[in-house]
Amino acid sequence: MLLMLAHPIVQALETVTLQLHDSPQFGFAGYYAAQIMGFYRAAGFEVRLLKAQPGVDGADLVTRGAADYGLGNAGILLQQAQGKPVVSLAALFQHSRRCLVAAEDRHIDTVHDLAGRTILLSPDANSVLAYLHTEGLEGKVKILPNLGKWADVANGKADAMDGLITRDLDDLNRRGIRYKVFRPTSAGIDFYGQVLFTTRQRIRDHPHQVEAFRAASLKGWRYALDHSQEMIDWLLTHYPQDNFREDLEWEAAQTRRLMVPDLVEIGYQNPDRWRHIADTLADLHLLPRDYPLHDLIYAPPTKFDLRPYYPYLAAALALITLLGGFAFYVFWLNARLRRQAKELAHYRHRLEHLVEERTEQLTKALSAAEAAARAKSAFLANMSHEIRTPMNALFGFTHMLHRDGVTPEQTERLSKIGDAAQHLLAILSDVLDLSSLEAGKLQLEQTDFLLGAVLDQVRTMILDAAQAKGLSVTVDGDQAPLWLCGDLARLRQALFNYANNAVKFTERGAITLHALLLREQGDQFLVRFEVRDTGIGVAQEVRTRLFAAFEQADTSTTRATAAPAWAWSSPVSWRR
Repeated sequence: MLLMLAHPIVQALETVTLQLHDSPQFGFAGYYAAQIMGFYRAAGFEVRLLKAQPGVDGADLVTRGAADYGLGNAGILLQQAQGKPVVSLAALFQHSRRCLVAAEDRHIDTVHDLAGRTILLSPDANSVLAYLHTEGLEGKVKILPNLGKWADVANGKADAMDGLITRDLDDLNRRGIRYKVFRPTSAGIDFYGQVLFTTRQRIRDHPHQVEAFRAASLKGWRYALDHSQEMIDWLLTHYPQDNFREDLEWEAAQTRRLMVPDLVEIGYQNPDRWRHIADTLADLHLLPRDYPLHDLIYAPPTKFDLRPYYPYLAAALALITLLGGFAFYVFWLNARLRRQAKELAHYRHRLEHLVEERTEQLTKALSAAEAAARAKSAFLANMSHEIRTPMNALFGFTHMLHRDGVTPEQTERLSKIGDAAQHLLAILSDVLDLSSLEAGKLQLEQTDFLLGAVLDQVRTMILDAAQAKGLSVTVDGDQAPLWLCGDLARLRQALFNYANNAVKFTERGAITLHALLLREQGDQFLVRFEVRDTGIGVAQEVRTRLFAAFEQADTSTTRATAAPAWAWSSPVSWRR
């Protein structure tokens, strides 16, 4: 009892055999890796790898029980049709290694140039036979047995022979022989290259052994492909007489291309692919049409052990619980939102009613304001008309005094009276313009006028008041066009308003009426009119509101604030 506790029990390994179908090479690296890395032993096997025997069919050995497992290619379809109970466990090479190699000096540029030529073919070169059939060369070429000697092609006995991409092409390259390669895949002939197989009886009698052996072999292939240099070193150490490093490196690269492990799971078998292979062989009359495949492809046993899925089931249950709670919350939230929606609808209807009432009140108020504005405008228009009548009489009497003859001094005074009356008339026009502006009917006049005359007229109107305060009044219009076309009355009114304001709030110094051309575009000009003075100025905080309607810097009756220099711009056209 103590001895048993001190030494663990060693389970006996089951001995199984794998029949290879060629000499030791990288094409068997996956099985070597499973053996040396202990994958087979971990699965409970002591695996013996049997070398290929010349002239002996591996399927026969497996069928007779001389080997437990074997390696072949898509040709096991034919062997099964011949009555051998073989089953494909895994397709290791997704593409066939077979190709057709022709001597370059035979002027064979396309596969169709082989018509009437001699070809050497191996017994299992079914993919090449299908290639020739698809290209329409069946019966047009002479086929002889391939003994694996390129010399038969070199000495003219044949023009082409089948070969293995993984080994034969590299051998030709190393010997410096120039050749042409034709691959069946170019015509859509794509057979499986290496197939791991056993018998139906073994699968029936030892299902767990078959599955474990298959899994360990595939694991070995994954290791071999990931550690190709390590496997090459191992092959050179254990089989130096059969391999060269350059050959093994070429074979390793070609093996990876044939297995495409980055795109296809190692060992994967596609039933549709096997069906296509069977139909192709049927076209060659090597298989019956619609040959059944249900006994050919191995189906791994299905296990219903749910223990590995317990964590996922627990997570799913937790997720369902969480979703249920979330659904309840959403239901409660929807009910609350419906109540709030009803309240909002009530408030919305109430608000709409209030808005309608207020809108009606505002509409009435707006109508009353518009009526008052119209009444005001009518009043201003009537008052302006009534005032124009005595103003016209004043103009008439002034004209009569000029005509009756007066002294030069009286003439000057009468001119000033006329100018002042004209200005007052312009103010009355402004009142009418204001009413027109409020009514949206104001129109600017377009009149040709002499700019210098306008500036001189404004200067004359303020000259006496300026001289009374000791101020000088100058005019500078040399930098503006001589003739302009625009609203003369409003230009003159604006200049007079600014000039009169300058006289009012300037105690000493000078006042300048200035006109400056800013921009010219065709017959359009932008002219800046300025009234500059040396007055008391305007505080900075009130400058922003000076140009608002009816706005003053100081609204008191004793105001002493004005602008030091009023400047404004108006676009007018120059009549050339």
